[in-house]
Amino acid sequence: MKQRGAANGGPATQIAIAVIDSATVMTAVIIEDNATGGNDVAVATWGVDGTGVHLENQQVLPGIAQTSAPGVAIGAGTIETVSSGGPITSLKFTRRAFTPIINPSNNTVVEVIDWQISSTGAISQVGPPKIGNASNPDDVANAVAGCMLPTGIPMTVWADGPLAGNVNGIGVGWFEAGDTTQFTEISGLGTGVSYVTATDAGDDFSVIDPYRPVHAYFVTSALTSTNYLPPSTSHAGVLKLRVWSYPIELPLL
Repeated sequence: MKQRGAANGGPATQIAIAVIDSATVMTAVIIEDNATGGNDVAVATWGVDGTGVHLENQQVLPGIAQTSAPGVAIGAGTIETVSSGGPITSLKFTRRAFTPIINPSNNTVVEVIDWQISSTGAISQVGPPKIGNASNPDDVANAVAGCMLPTGIPMTVWADGPLAGNVNGIGVGWFEAGDTTQFTEISGLGTGVSYVTATDAGDDFSVIDPYRPVHAYFVTSALTSTNYLPPSTSHAGVLKLRVWSYPIELPLL
């Protein structure tokens, strides 16, 4: 099954994928728009079963992504919350996703778009995009990644720089909530960071002590290089990995 692009869509140049649940995945694809010369972002849900993979729904955001990789990422998951209705307390399951992108028409700042996914795979955008500050060098990026932590915390990771007066590094934070925390993971390495990735790494919840504080974990990787040149056989790339933690509250019945 092929993902469809915009009506004037050209070739797909980048793709990212995340798992919503055991039967559904979601993709984000950058597609060249032959009519406008821009780059559209197409997000799609896919059902997965014993007969194969099936396209469920798709939304296209026109002209908002950069061509240089990685300009789009996606994180997704199913969130459990406690729902109290009369004498019965139960768990409510909500399927969510988010797509961090780098928007070249807005000074290459990071933008994050939230999505809600119905039980049939229908995709709905939740609110307007969360947009970085173009005057803040830490919000101007050349690579982006993301992962969804337990309880639906959308963690965005981006490479900030190189810009005048800015240290080449990694920004990590809950971008949507306005609670973005900046960390300089790599600095002074000439070309800055070429690629970043992120993945969820579970949590430390214990059934033996269910009421103790719980932290979710995720891992980031960043590719940089030495000698002010892109990674190559002559200029070895440098891969940096880091494990992060973030406090969460899990639903307890």
